[in-house]
Amino acid sequence: SSRFTYAVPGGPGGEVALSAASTDRYAGLLHRMVGERTDRGLAIRGRLGGDGLPFVSLARDDGWTVDVLAHGTGPADAPALLDAALAGLAPVTRQEILDMALAAPVTATYAVDGWRVVVHGTAAEDVALCLSPEAGEPVCTTAESAPSVGLTSGSLVVGGDWVVVTVTEDDRPATVETAPASLAAGWPPDFTPTELGGEQHTSGEHAVGIVQVPPEVDAVDVLVRDGSYGVGSAGYARPSG
Repeated sequence: SSRFTYAVPGGPGGEVALSAASTDRYAGLLHRMVGERTDRGLAIRGRLGGDGLPFVSLARDDGWTVDVLAHGTGPADAPALLDAALAGLAPVTRQEILDMALAAPVTATYAVDGWRVVVHGTAAEDVALCLSPEAGEPVCTTAESAPSVGLTSGSLVVGGDWVVVTVTEDDRPATVETAPASLAAGWPPDFTPTELGGEQHTSGEHAVGIVQVPPEVDAVDVLVRDGSYGVGSAGYARPSG
């Protein structure tokens, strides 16, 4: 899934929020029941709560569901903005997304026990990171960023090994722990996560972690401990291939 928010040109305070998911919660059933057939799929148009923010939800014929929501725009402008956002959508590959993320400027570089970590991002958040041996070629991935808790992480395959990289904004390192391989049926009641060790390095006001995930682990969570709780969690499944 992806989510973006765009400022509306010429509309002070106006924004359009767009989210896309490869499957929706109801497998497209609601769209098939009440949706309007368009040249791009089945569309549901309305306002949140009946008279709130205008939205369009589109179940595309390729299986993706896209929701577009207008904030702070005039009622007369909103339908045209939403339709323009939907008309401008085009599928992209994972590599195209990574290329766009790597086009963002480098915001930080760290050296950790023979490894080099390079972070790309914007003033708002980190969007990609690369990991490489000091004398080797980098492997790059999109980054999960949780600015509210100062956590950035990424999942990569380096030399055939699954590696998770974490960067936090203070000297409190992130925790990488085992997670259920599938959460389709919820968190198993008998599952107890195990914290995975790895290289940790403090650089100024940042803590950088590099964790090689054991072959028997199929999924992990990345979080920052706040007392007995973990916040800013990002979950990763073992990469295929």
